[in-house]
Amino acid sequence: GLTLQNMGTGIKYLEEPTPLPLTAAVGAAWHLGGALVFSVDVKNRLHDRTTQWSLGTEYLLFSPLSLRAGYLREPSQSAGQLSGFGAGMGFKILGWTVDYALAPFGDLGTTQRLSLSARF
Repeated sequence: GLTLQNMGTGIKYLEEPTPLPLTAAVGAAWHLGGALVFSVDVKNRLHDRTTQWSLGTEYLLFSPLSLRAGYLREPSQSAGQLSGFGAGMGFKILGWTVDYALAPFGDLGTTQRLSLSARF
């Protein structure tokens, strides 16, 4: 996929204009075998001249259960930092999906995320 996000004239607070964070993004996913998916995503913030990239993988352990792991590289991270690693799992049954993730969130430390989705 390819996208251009936040196109527009920007915002103005009082008399000070600020451009929107114009971002060009590209991503792809590959199915490697029947149960393994590998993905990559690159985002370039054009006004800031910064690039963020992420890698991820999902493994279908058995029919309704998937295990996931990924890495998000932020422009502010130094090369040796491992703070971008995250992991999680997903469970699908009868059109419902429950996803859980454990991921770093900057100065706030490690976060836990839980979501419930339905398809209809």
